[in-house]
Amino acid sequence: PLGPHSQIGQPGGRRSNVLFDRRSHRTRNSELIEFELAKLQDNYPNGEMRFMFEEVDRLKASGIEASSLQVGRQAPDFKLSGRDGQLIDSRKLRKQGPLIVTFFQGQKSPLDMATLESMQTQYSRFQAKGASLVAVGPGTTTSDDLYKIAAFSGAKFPLLSDTADNQVA
Repeated sequence: PLGPHSQIGQPGGRRSNVLFDRRSHRTRNSELIEFELAKLQDNYPNGEMRFMFEEVDRLKASGIEASSLQVGRQAPDFKLSGRDGQLIDSRKLRKQGPLIVTFFQGQKSPLDMATLESMQTQYSRFQAKGASLVAVGPGTTTSDDLYKIAAFSGAKFPLLSDTADNQVA
């Protein structure tokens, strides 16, 4: 996970060195999601944004946040295939520094593209702090799909397919 020296942007422009606070993590995660979605409204047509907001509301209502790995917590180790079929080992990446893992649905959906484009805009900043970034999609995402998604989104960081029976994604 990111160390205590790392910062996450907060709604209202505040900065925080705290990545995980047990008392408020659900509220903070929800605020961060709403904040990021609000920033995207200018870039996508209203129909696509409506769909994204409806999907976020559906996920919140499902209670998935309570059972999800929270920001700042260490993810389980994994070895997953990248675009060229090479296995990427999370343990090796963590030895180099903090590891940031994001997820995508494995298709060129507006939400996937917004997520990957957003991460790409921050990628050099993450690298400057010694962090690695990977994006994990479902195991049904082929190597060809990963190339297309990377080209469409502009992602220069590793896109991985969860070939471990979707245990990571």
